[in-house]
Amino acid sequence: MLRERIKIMKKLTAIVICLTVIITCLAACGTKTEGGEVVTDFGNNPVAVVTDANGGAQRDANGNLIVLVTDADGKNVKNENGEFATDSVTLKHVVVIGDTVETQYYSIKIPDKWEYNVKSFVDLKFDNAKGDKISITARPGMSASQLRQDNTLLDAVDSINPDCKKVNSSVNIAGEDYPFVARYVENKETGDKSYLGFIFFEHGENAFSCMVTGTRDLTEDIDDVAAVLGTIQYK
Repeated sequence: MLRERIKIMKKLTAIVICLTVIITCLAACGTKTEGGEVVTDFGNNPVAVVTDANGGAQRDANGNLIVLVTDADGKNVKNENGEFATDSVTLKHVVVIGDTVETQYYSIKIPDKWEYNVKSFVDLKFDNAKGDKISITARPGMSASQLRQDNTLLDAVDSINPDCKKVNSSVNIAGEDYPFVARYVENKETGDKSYLGFIFFEHGENAFSCMVTGTRDLTEDIDDVAAVLGTIQYK
């Protein structure tokens, strides 16, 4: 009698394990969408992006993402020609596709050995192991020269550290020269160092500011930052 109970328990245990594995596999697989990649934006919304052979996102002539049209179950919808239907969309939230961050106004490659985080829809930040930080902010309807006129943060640094190193120059981004200003402060008593710089650039009716901060003089490395900005594709 005891042996029979043990056999029954073993069978029940085996059945439970099998069911658990099946359920886990189904949950992991989820709904398949052919011809693209389903990613989740920072608003926690699924986006079925049409990708190329390298896994990058495809865009229309205006730079907007091309997405697959799906039904309520996440399955592909076909058009009248029997092909997977697609549409162009303007993003409502930031989304990361492969090594590229997609925003409403532009897309940008994630720099090697840097990490990204998103503070808001128009504010994108990258950090590296050296403590350097890049923060890109979009300013719709403004020009780079208008942004350059706002010296609030730099004036604050100058008032506290009048002898700090001042930089008033330009950088080249994808063949265009744009204003670059910076302040570098080195406290000889404490050894503390701080760097604050701004690159102002524009495209169409939108301007952008790239704030560069760190604990070392980044002036000589500013071309590396410009190279990162040079990967931007505008929309």
